[in-house]
Amino acid sequence: MGTDNSRTPAHALEPVLVTGLGATTPLGGDVPSTWSAMLAGEGGIRPIEADWAAGLPIRIAGQLAVEPSEVLDRVQARRLDRCEQVALIAAREAWADAGAPEVDGERLAVVIGTGTGGALTMLGQDDVLEASGVRKVSPHTVPMLMANGPAAWVSIELGARAGAHTPVSACASGAEAIALGLDLIRLGRADVVVAGGAEACVCPLPLAGFAQARAHSLRNDEPGRASRPFDVDRDGFVIGEGAAVVVLERAGFAAARRARAHAALAGAAVT
Repeated sequence: MGTDNSRTPAHALEPVLVTGLGATTPLGGDVPSTWSAMLAGEGGIRPIEADWAAGLPIRIAGQLAVEPSEVLDRVQARRLDRCEQVALIAAREAWADAGAPEVDGERLAVVIGTGTGGALTMLGQDDVLEASGVRKVSPHTVPMLMANGPAAWVSIELGARAGAHTPVSACASGAEAIALGLDLIRLGRADVVVAGGAEACVCPLPLAGFAQARAHSLRNDEPGRASRPFDVDRDGFVIGEGAAVVVLERAGFAAARRARAHAALAGAAVT
């Protein structure tokens, strides 16, 4: 049976392009370094050298290659959870890679997914509360711990007013963010969407929880071989931190400003 496109809005049929890429990962502080390390077959999983890891059954993780403090303004970094820091770094790179599109804020949206959001802030400030009382708790605690913090900070910086959304669906959060970004453009609600995922929660509690659930690899002595998802000897996943962001654009909008396209987003589905 054929499809009648006569009643379908034009923007729903228009291709959606990927015009910007940004990332900070255990392999590199940006997209070029991360991609080069991948092509070279390098691994980003390393021993956790912090003292708190000594007594845990899991002592490996995918830790950032470049600390956010080396990239962000010191004052701003202090007001951001680590998850928000990596999201902002990746979004800035993606936005610059896209040529910093001149788009009306009412036509620009941000969708950044996360599994845990500002968990490091929540755990850290709870320790402060227990040890020193209410007066020592940071006034920035709530905006730092909220899961929508990464999307909110990126939307504030870019002036995005077509929506700031945060899918929270465990390991699928970033993929679902891209799917939602596609929908926002096809529904005609935005011309440009900054979409991706961010996570930064390498700390004792989740490691202990994953160990108890027997979901995490225990190859502490060979971290480079710990992540082996399709191997018959797989013994679990490996927790990591970082962010990856893309800029999505309606093809007509991208063409009007002569933007370079890395790829086309052919489609997405959430079930």
